[in-house]
Amino acid sequence: MYRLADKLLEQLKKLIRREFNRLGIFGFDELNVPRVTTETTELLERLMAENLRRYLQAAQKASADAKALVLGAGYEDREIAIPDEAWVIAFLQSYNYVSGYLYEQEAERKRLRLAEQMLTAKEYQSRTQYNDSIRRAANLWWTQTSHYMLDAVDVAILYVFKAMGVVQVKWITNIDGRECQTCRDRNGQIYDIDKVPPKAHRGCRCTWKPVPKK
Repeated sequence: MYRLADKLLEQLKKLIRREFNRLGIFGFDELNVPRVTTETTELLERLMAENLRRYLQAAQKASADAKALVLGAGYEDREIAIPDEAWVIAFLQSYNYVSGYLYEQEAERKRLRLAEQMLTAKEYQSRTQYNDSIRRAANLWWTQTSHYMLDAVDVAILYVFKAMGVVQVKWITNIDGRECQTCRDRNGQIYDIDKVPPKAHRGCRCTWKPVPKK
């Protein structure tokens, strides 16, 4: 289910590195509050636009895969709406129970922290502090980006299951020695479609299969 998502994340990782490295070339004499505000705001807008585009691709692929699983489990075919840009935007605007924040608000907080750190580094004329701040900001954005990519897949899967009339799902954990105890305990458990528990942690790659129709 996450194969395309992983490929898209590789693309985003390179993009994130390139975008944040661009901030590293500025000289301290070029930086002031308006310039830093403009640069970080435009950076955030570009990154969010790229995320939106790739989240949509991942959600559409996941929805197609989920529908194939449902049909294979004996459910009748139904015409359902394919996730579109409005669907992804609504998903991003919803509260995330695993991270505990809202996508855009957390993105803005990250931007404000970066802007403050850039200006502080300029004040102390510390290129090391400046570069460290940019690296930390890039890593934080990558964490948020990858977490929501997996969530886009998960939300699309459950959306299709419900729309196709699935009543129950079976929790599937990838047992590879790296799974947490919660995921291990959930493996094989059956849940009503409206009572599927949220993922136990960020980066969780557990998934579900529809329980065959009786």
